[in-house]
Amino acid sequence: MHAFILPKNHISSSEACASDYLALLKPRVMMLVLFTGAIGQVCAPTSGSVFLSFVGLLALVLGAGASASFNMIWDQEIDRFMSRTATRPIPAGRLSVQSATLFGSLIALFSLVLMGLACNLQAALWLLGAMVFYGYIYTCLLKRRTPQNIVIGGLSGALAPVIGWVSVTGSALSLLPWILCGIIFLWTPPHFWALAIVRADDYGKAGIPMFPNVYGTRATVRAMISYFLVMTFVAGLPFALGLLGSLYGLSVCLLTLFWGRSMNQLRRAPEDSKSAWMVFKDSIVYLFGLFFGILLDRLLEI
Repeated sequence: MHAFILPKNHISSSEACASDYLALLKPRVMMLVLFTGAIGQVCAPTSGSVFLSFVGLLALVLGAGASASFNMIWDQEIDRFMSRTATRPIPAGRLSVQSATLFGSLIALFSLVLMGLACNLQAALWLLGAMVFYGYIYTCLLKRRTPQNIVIGGLSGALAPVIGWVSVTGSALSLLPWILCGIIFLWTPPHFWALAIVRADDYGKAGIPMFPNVYGTRATVRAMISYFLVMTFVAGLPFALGLLGSLYGLSVCLLTLFWGRSMNQLRRAPEDSKSAWMVFKDSIVYLFGLFFGILLDRLLEI
């Protein structure tokens, strides 16, 4: 029943500042959602209002931030045990759970109303689903119970290009946004498991059953490579199916070689945390580079 009870925190938030509320929204995650959601809009076959597209992106980003705030609220107890998260506003004592809950709830409500009124109801419903999936289902029901937590939970972040597409078209019945969703979904496990290898001790202290803690580093690396190979195949589909052009196809080839280099280094030395950290950093370059390649392909129409 603990998953249904809001964690208690009696710390005063009088010392909280604007940067603490911003940190609650996970700005780096918001940037990823903003970029991939914008690419979903760019790829959509529409010539709608630029202003309304911008408003849709704002709603999407605020929704992602709201779900991140609830993730931090539920995770405040385990965040205290991890060096990577111990300085977050709630476990560090700069922000109370009550203040964080009120802030996150207001942001969530505003983002949904904004998306529904400025764009369309379907986009608002997709946004709501992504928020609930990450803020509650992943955080409360998956993260502490299964080593497949990040695999299943990754769907919430992967939906950004779909929501971006729906915000300007009103329909999710198109192949390209779902392929983009699939790329992010398959990218998430090798990206996050690389970090989990580096931070395995922290996850062990917090009692989180991350894949490396449950199955070991070598099995984790094998799983990462499997996801990488399938992701590479899916990433090539937009070019193979004629949905995107040659510039995108070239981006896929170059970025696959780039990330594949560090993946191969980790395969040869699965216990080397430096190699795992390199895989983690290269994965970020890969995803942003791939979606930037989509943007250039659309703008230049090569």
